[in-house]
Amino acid sequence: MTAPFDGSNPSVPFKSQHQTQRFVVHAQAAADIMSRLLEEFCKRSLTPDSWHMDRDPSASEQMTIHITIFDMDGETARKMAAALRRHHGVEYVLYMEKP
Repeated sequence: MTAPFDGSNPSVPFKSQHQTQRFVVHAQAAADIMSRLLEEFCKRSLTPDSWHMDRDPSASEQMTIHITIFDMDGETARKMAAALRRHHGVEYVLYMEKP
């Protein structure tokens, strides 16, 4: 019989419930949109591990932001995506979990 992992038995391997989360945000290319989105992470004391933005060359009023954050659980990622979607100028937010 194996006891559940509670951190006290080093022979039981630890499996983190946290994964790498990736967000893709498509938004209007407004001057303040990136700072407003980054603030959502800051309010939760989270620092993205990667942040990359591209302005769509065919529609200069649009941008796509790719955000990666390591060690975030799925429930927090779901809530974060919902918070990002609420910002004015954001058209859609996709998020995916990578083990």
